[in-house]
Amino acid sequence: MAHLLALRARLALHADMTTAGLESVPEDLPTVAEVTASVREAVEAGEPIPALQSEPPLTDLDTGMRILLRLGHHLDNAPLFPIEHTTNLFDYLTPYWWTTPVPGGP
Repeated sequence: MAHLLALRARLALHADMTTAGLESVPEDLPTVAEVTASVREAVEAGEPIPALQSEPPLTDLDTGMRILLRLGHHLDNAPLFPIEHTTNLFDYLTPYWWTTPVPGGP
């Protein structure tokens, strides 16, 4: 059950490429080193991370969060579940959550 919930959360929390309008791959994409350098510079300057300011949006943030909550309730019954792959979602999405208002929140 835990594996299926983790997969469902990952699918809900990935970039929605159907709204990106990408008919072709741009020729001037930055290298991994350039993206890493710009993210480090932004973090050191206390600025928003540039990689998370662009489109496309996440597929379904609400569903993804509900599924992660359900997964958390099942982890006690799944001691061999490899949690590190799911925690990568938190590493990736923490800057997004930090800058995105929570509906109904303060």
